[in-house]
Amino acid sequence: MQKLDPNTFPHLYGLVSGWFHQDWEDEFDGPLDSTPKVIAAFKAVLEDYRNVYSTEECAAVVRDIDLFLALPGDNLDNEFTSTFNAGGMYLPGWGISAREWLQRARELLS
Repeated sequence: MQKLDPNTFPHLYGLVSGWFHQDWEDEFDGPLDSTPKVIAAFKAVLEDYRNVYSTEECAAVVRDIDLFLALPGDNLDNEFTSTFNAGGMYLPGWGISAREWLQRARELLS
């Protein structure tokens, strides 16, 4: 497999790095101390993203998600973390995989 970097998926990288940075959880009231709270915050972030960015930009993120989900192999979690340096998200702590995160993001941005 080719070496992936953020430039391979520029729109998805912009979403992850700009909206799910290390302090993203601080923007919500109260601690995100359970999976349901984190998922609710995740949905709120993506709703905000849809309100800020054009339909075309959201579609570009969805295309990047589709390309990422189509990658060969079974190591999507590691590829996601290493490609996007997803330091603001600890997906195992959310109780979801990178594939599930991407699929949910895709649904909310479509």
